[in-house]
Amino acid sequence: MARNKKFRSKTQSNKPQHTHKEAKSTGKSVKAELGQVVVNGYSEQWLRQQFDWVYDKEILGIGKDVKPGCVVEIVSQQKQSLGVGVYAGRDSEQNVAVRRFHTEMCSLDVDFFEQRVRLAKNRRSIEDNTNAWRLIHSENDDLPGVVVDCWGASISLTLSCTSLKSIVEPLLEAIQRVYPYENAVGHVRLPHGKQEYLGVLAGQFPDRFVVQELGVDYWVHPQLSKDAGLYLDMRPLRGWLSKQGWQGKEMLNLFCYTGAFSLSAAVHGASTVSVDLSKPYLDRAMENFRLNGLSLDDHRFVEADTFAALDRLRRKGRLFDTVLADPPSFSHSSNGTWSVQTDLKRLVIACLRVLKPGGTLIIATNNGKMPPRDFSKAILDASRKEKRRLRLMLNYVPGTDFPAALHFPEARYLKCWVMEAS
Repeated sequence: MARNKKFRSKTQSNKPQHTHKEAKSTGKSVKAELGQVVVNGYSEQWLRQQFDWVYDKEILGIGKDVKPGCVVEIVSQQKQSLGVGVYAGRDSEQNVAVRRFHTEMCSLDVDFFEQRVRLAKNRRSIEDNTNAWRLIHSENDDLPGVVVDCWGASISLTLSCTSLKSIVEPLLEAIQRVYPYENAVGHVRLPHGKQEYLGVLAGQFPDRFVVQELGVDYWVHPQLSKDAGLYLDMRPLRGWLSKQGWQGKEMLNLFCYTGAFSLSAAVHGASTVSVDLSKPYLDRAMENFRLNGLSLDDHRFVEADTFAALDRLRRKGRLFDTVLADPPSFSHSSNGTWSVQTDLKRLVIACLRVLKPGGTLIIATNNGKMPPRDFSKAILDASRKEKRRLRLMLNYVPGTDFPAALHFPEARYLKCWVMEAS
């Protein structure tokens, strides 16, 4: 839980509160007979401070007819209305029992979702020659638990829990009004990294197809959800890299996945070495290179554990102009277990040993449980160990399609530094 338990609200909102019986009209039909969820004072404080999650242990009472997926009114102990949300029960890995969609009572209908989706689309500014981007970024676009990615004429919908399936129909119709799509596919995130496939929700969703990002083509597989093939939150970084003058330079891309960073550098003249433990991912990376008309002669694809590959390169005396590492939060192989929270320093040390003086080191993690302080400490400790000074050149943040709502601390999950190494 990212909320600070020591926090106490100094003032109560001056905004008039509406009880269940005096639910304020929003111009749409108000559901005056919704079931209620009564929350404790701690939850009420956070709801009044714009945090839209109610945890299971914060609930004092639940209406007898309330089941997971029901739209409910959130009520304080003093019977003041705190808004409307969707009840999840224990159907959430994060123990989020209710996700609030509005601070006042209203219907969660097509018109409501259309307004939210339209606002989300309007706050985005997508680069030219790009048709792969995020339309809805969950709580950060005031649509909690909902992620929608655009892949050309297709969209993929990802829900954070199964209870949100109850809003899929009006949500899809609302999206169609704002971003007319031909095909749609859906998934639900389940505990322990698993997912439920909802199937094709509209059209005839192809197994794979080509999208464009900043003029570069990529094969994507949105039906695989998190393995779609392109991490959209890294698009501006690939754009930044493409302008760095790659002729005659060499990049080492670790944990390369489907090779998007390697490809971004390669199309601008770089030689690349891409390392990943997964042969299927490397095969997909090579397909992306061929798709863009690149010969594989100047590019190597190495199936290996990252630390083993780095050790071999070090012993051979290989040095690179740029070393990039965007590791998973956790993984295991025959060589052992990897955890970014405990092993990041070791990774940075190994990267520095194959980086040229004056070269560029890029380290990233999307592990939201790793505090920025720990991220920076691991990198600084590694630089001191190797006696190489690092200068922060870019503290990367994603583009406008990944807004970070200040009232939602979980939004700031990504940490990524671009550094010059002495």
